[in-house]
Amino acid sequence: MQRRTDDTISPAQSFSALIADDHEFVRNCLRDELTNSFPELTHIYESDNPIEAVSQAIVQRPELVVLDIEFDNDSAMNGVDAAEQIWKEHPHAAIVVVSNYKAETYIRHLHQIISSEGSYGYVLKDRLIQDFIPAVKAVLSGDCWIEPEIMRVITRLGKRNYSLTDNEHEALVFIALGLSDQASSRILCLTEKAIQARLQLLYAKLAIPQKGDSSASYFNPRCRAIWSGFQRGLITEAELKHCAAEISHKARELGIVLPM
Repeated sequence: MQRRTDDTISPAQSFSALIADDHEFVRNCLRDELTNSFPELTHIYESDNPIEAVSQAIVQRPELVVLDIEFDNDSAMNGVDAAEQIWKEHPHAAIVVVSNYKAETYIRHLHQIISSEGSYGYVLKDRLIQDFIPAVKAVLSGDCWIEPEIMRVITRLGKRNYSLTDNEHEALVFIALGLSDQASSRILCLTEKAIQARLQLLYAKLAIPQKGDSSASYFNPRCRAIWSGFQRGLITEAELKHCAAEISHKARELGIVLPM
């Protein structure tokens, strides 16, 4: 996916950048890398949270935005949410995501919201030394830079002949982690009836028979949904581990005891 030619940054053209990461050490490293590699870089803005990053990007309109995905400052927004807001207001921004995370949820969301005229890179933090500057050069030229590990996830997504909505995928993750309707409703601030409605949509999407259906087996719908989810690559063990950590953190904040 490429930006329009007239929005591409040439090697000699000046540009500004925004770095958003909640760790000062990481921001300093990224700033030094950019400063040392691009003499045409005129200004670097910095932010330690995604909400401020969105505001700065809209006001300053930097050509390059470097975004972490997860922030430790309890922000209601993550880096992909920030990218979505930035692209809405600044569709020509070249965005480089730098993250330790390879969760399919983030990658799927990023591909759903990418601007038709935007370009982006996805660099894993353990590959920053090798890949950060090449990724920046690529996106400023209108190309994309995607790590092989991330590309494998994208390929897996592309092979599916259907996809789950975010609500259906979330419902699948929650039952795969063993959460009851009651626990799910408290975590998501929804009624149990709303949780059950999401599950019905999930079962229908996966063609799972319901109670009373003559084709239903001795497996209950939850077990069949989890099995189907793993078989079709809709959930992975790595993704569940990441989601379990996030859900546990939120449950502790709400004073909820989970069976995980």
